[in-house]
Amino acid sequence: SQQSIQDAVDTGEGVLIIWEDNRYGGSDIYAQYFDYSGNKLGDYDGINVASYDYDQSNARLDYNSILNESLVCWEDYYGIEGVCSVISDQESCSSTVDCEWVDGVCSSTTGNNYEIYCNTIDLEDLSVNESLDGNPLYIIANGQGDQINPDVYSAINGNYMVVWEDSRFDDGNNYQTHTDVYY
Repeated sequence: SQQSIQDAVDTGEGVLIIWEDNRYGGSDIYAQYFDYSGNKLGDYDGINVASYDYDQSNARLDYNSILNESLVCWEDYYGIEGVCSVISDQESCSSTVDCEWVDGVCSSTTGNNYEIYCNTIDLEDLSVNESLDGNPLYIIANGQGDQINPDVYSAINGNYMVVWEDSRFDDGNNYQTHTDVYY
């Protein structure tokens, strides 16, 4: 599989590394936790942080010593904007190119923009915390246009701050690209 290191953080007990991995075809995010002697503390093949539909890439993380966890955020190439999202019946959806009917909603089969999602890794048991429905724990930015290049910061009070580039108001000429802040 193709692998590309994305980020790493020193936790005071070891080093947590995340990478982009395409072992199953699309780009997914995996992690590995090493002690200071270089021993793997997670599963041999890595900790599956994000392997959802389409591609997950450009991941960043930071360590929160109060919660003993790391927040991992990434660009997710996904969305139901555009043609598919305005179709309200299954027959029309099924006959439209690049659309499919899923759980009563017409969705894109190709993804159509980048959004910012995050999961946490509990460093006690190396479990990945997702939402109860199996989706990412946090949807940070999913507006019109692309939300890209996330960065994660852990504050001393235990909160996180996530920053990213956002083109939701871009008219196609990239004149209005700006940075939003979420914390």
